[in-house]
Amino acid sequence: MMEILLNLQQSNKKGQAALEFYMYAAALVLFIGIISLIFLNMGFDESEQREIELVYEIGGSYADMINFALVAGDGFQGKFYVPKEINNMPYKASFGNELTSQVSGFVTIEYQGSKGIRTYSYPLNTKNISGDLVINPLSIVDHILLNNTNGTIYIQVN
Repeated sequence: MMEILLNLQQSNKKGQAALEFYMYAAALVLFIGIISLIFLNMGFDESEQREIELVYEIGGSYADMINFALVAGDGFQGKFYVPKEINNMPYKASFGNELTSQVSGFVTIEYQGSKGIRTYSYPLNTKNISGDLVINPLSIVDHILLNNTNGTIYIQVN
């Protein structure tokens, strides 16, 4: 009888050890999962920040193009290359005038970001812009031509 009790106690200890092992393993997997989610969330935030910085840079470059054409003076003609997409997503660049119902004197960048449609505007040094265009990367536009004639900037797609 004593032998049976001894064997039963040893079996219980083995079962308890196995149960503890699985509990520790489950706690470790849960801990690793939580840490992974935290780092994944930080990565998404950083990706979104890079996307916003890229849009600022592209919008600023459009504003610089127009302002450069204005400062260069009458008779200036320039060819400027434009990016076709932002993070493999289409975007639109509009130069406000009466046709677009946007405020003149601004270039507006609109794109489908990771959290929906976003719009950013950049000031220009002139409101005299003719030939409003919307650059859509689905078209074949890879550069624009700017002409300064008597202080009016003419925008053409080439």
